Amino acid sequence: ERKSLVDEVIKIVNKKLKEVKISADISGRIKTYYSVYNKITKQKEK
Repeated sequence: ERKSLVDEVIKIVNKKLKEVKISADISGRIKTYYSVYNKITKQKEK
């Protein structure tokens, strides 16, 4: 499910970039909910 969401966002971004004639390589990756949680809590500590 998350993989298909990432793929869909990449597709939309690529389309928008082509419309404004910007060449780019777009990639995405799936992060686990736990790793996102850890990142947020670490940022709050700063």
